[in-house]
Amino acid sequence: LRDTENEAYALQLMAGFEFGTQTDTDETFGELRHLLNRMLVEQLKIEETLAIAAAKTDPSALAHYRTLQARRRALESTS
Repeated sequence: LRDTENEAYALQLMAGFEFGTQTDTDETFGELRHLLNRMLVEQLKIEETLAIAAAKTDPSALAHYRTLQARRRALESTS
């Protein structure tokens, strides 16, 4: 955010914030993992849709769809 209109605001928000305790690190990594899993679930949904469409002309695409679906469901169950 350097040299942007939001630089001062970002610096103000971060003033006094100390990252580095194990609790902060674990919590931050957990939040990041949750966010990445949600993003992956959305991508898998897109790929599932494409695999279903491809199954009209490629029978092996249905197996790929099942693999994608299983992976998505596993991710959703851990959220």
